[in-house]
Amino acid sequence: MSRRDKNKGFTIIELTLAMAFVSMLLVAIAMTVIQIANIYAKGSTLKEVNQLGMALSQDMQSSISSSSPLTLGDGSPDYREIRAIGDSSKVAGGRLCTGNISYIWNFGEYLTRPVNEYETGGDILRLVKVDDKGKVYCSDLTKKVVKANATEMLMDGEREVALQSFSIVEAARDAVLQQGLYKITMEVGTNDQAALETNTTSGAIDSVDTSCKAPSDEVAFQDYCAVNKFEFTARAGNRGAL
Repeated sequence: MSRRDKNKGFTIIELTLAMAFVSMLLVAIAMTVIQIANIYAKGSTLKEVNQLGMALSQDMQSSISSSSPLTLGDGSPDYREIRAIGDSSKVAGGRLCTGNISYIWNFGEYLTRPVNEYETGGDILRLVKVDDKGKVYCSDLTKKVVKANATEMLMDGEREVALQSFSIVEAARDAVLQQGLYKITMEVGTNDQAALETNTTSGAIDSVDTSCKAPSDEVAFQDYCAVNKFEFTARAGNRGAL
């Protein structure tokens, strides 16, 4: 009877196959973890943008509803678009003054060369609301914001978020009831400008559409890019049917 060799181990082929299997398993696990992390990052980014945009929309609706009807158009005392420094063809920011609260902002593209700034300190002004009962900020566009009296509406979170576009138009007005109805459209999104693209359609009122670049673009960063358009109406003036 032959005696079995108890010290016999795996052959080189068996070891190679085992190592290949373990390597493939580890790669599969790593890819799954990466995919889950990307899905979480995308969801977190979308959630942050939506929360900030909804909060801003509700705040503006509330402020406008407690104001007198707004006057819009060229030279308006209530809404001012501010042109970019060195390029008057581009709007870099704006101011909306309701008579109690004023909103002041720089668009995301111009945060590094802002047209609206704090009076002191070097903090970036994205979009703030400030007490302004005399609409001083709309009558004097050179007036800088007193930071102690201002509330930043687009606070830093996991991502840098900024206002990408803004427009307000009068939808209806009733002189008898002294009411005005306004349609506001704004885009709030992450502010990696290399990952964004903007299309502007010219008209009586220019329409701006900002979006994240296609996934095929090497700088798209889809997992960390999100832009949402918020459209809402706000009524100013006395209560009652319009």
